[in-house]
Amino acid sequence: MAAMMPLVSDYTRHGDLVVDPCCGGGTTGVAARQLGRRSIMIDRSREHCDIAVRRIRAAREQVLLPAPSGRAAEQIELGIGGVS
Repeated sequence: MAAMMPLVSDYTRHGDLVVDPCCGGGTTGVAARQLGRRSIMIDRSREHCDIAVRRIRAAREQVLLPAPSGRAAEQIELGIGGVS
């Protein structure tokens, strides 16, 4: 996910819609969620969709604090709750 945070941050703004037509494990969706973007995730594999849904739901339970530089890739994640 660390690789997607700067991409989503650099190329979108808060509230934008991010679409990933091959979402795999949902990494883009998690980055979008944590950065305040809306997302549509699509994948042919039901298994991948299920994994993505679980990861994006778990991201709702994460709180991000900006690092002093303000870059998304350098933000500190604090976990609240667990991943089911």
